[in-house]
Amino acid sequence: METKYHKLLNLIEQQKTAMLTTKQNDGLLKSRPMGISEINEDGSIWFFSNENSCKANEIEEHPQVNLSITDSKEQVYVSISGKASIHHDQKKMKELMSPMVKAWFPDGTADPSISLIKVKMEKAAYWTNENNKVRQLFELGKALVKGEKANLGQHESIDA
Repeated sequence: METKYHKLLNLIEQQKTAMLTTKQNDGLLKSRPMGISEINEDGSIWFFSNENSCKANEIEEHPQVNLSITDSKEQVYVSISGKASIHHDQKKMKELMSPMVKAWFPDGTADPSISLIKVKMEKAAYWTNENNKVRQLFELGKALVKGEKANLGQHESIDA
């Protein structure tokens, strides 16, 4: 039987991008798209980054972050809260290096500013809907007519 945790991993394993939200020193939150390099079974998600970037500094000061991953075509919406950390592990960088990363870091792992961000999942929630649009409209209409709450998919929360 598939657990909620494994369903979450299955939902995000094909995704290429996540919105990473960090806390700035002024207390405001800032989000930016990040290319996902790897998702591990333990709930760790890896990204390449410039160690001199604002996000790296924000993570050093405030390691609690959020990742938002969406696939509107497949109707998958995921929110992951966790702790981020900066890593300079050359072996891991070589393992995760890809042509897309080289677009940002042409010198690859020899670039002195290259680093990895690891987000260790602490809590997550996901929403899915396997119904097509016509079925969703039917469910919404039925709920309106009956004065009931619409059944538009699955929502689960997870403590990692």
